[in-house]
Amino acid sequence: MAVVLLDTNIVISLLNTKDSMHGPALSAVREWEHQGAEFPLSVIVWSEVLSGALRHRGKSAVQNLEGLKKGFFSATIPVNLEIANHAAKLRAANHPGLKTPDALILASGVDMSADAVLTADKRLESAAPELVQLVTC
Repeated sequence: MAVVLLDTNIVISLLNTKDSMHGPALSAVREWEHQGAEFPLSVIVWSEVLSGALRHRGKSAVQNLEGLKKGFFSATIPVNLEIANHAAKLRAANHPGLKTPDALILASGVDMSADAVLTADKRLESAAPELVQLVTC
């Protein structure tokens, strides 16, 4: 069974039907769903999406996120020392623009032997081209 991680920007686009990336993100996820993919949730992505909901959207948005987490995502991926070490190596390997949360998401994908990490962020593609599936408009 295929394993696909979603970057924060993809989750946000899926949740916001007015986002310009909503359609492309939804299409990319549906392609993987048709292949029977599982979608584990990185705790980094969860933290980023939840903080936005808490700041800007309120209690109902948080409840919607909780429902999405339970109904769509197959598991939660914690950050362990192996993932942290791999993320540090990604950042150190000529990817100075790669931020720690992004490196942790990519390293989580590597740790899980994921088939892909869906993102709209081109910087992630350059850091792990064999893993990243770039979603564009």
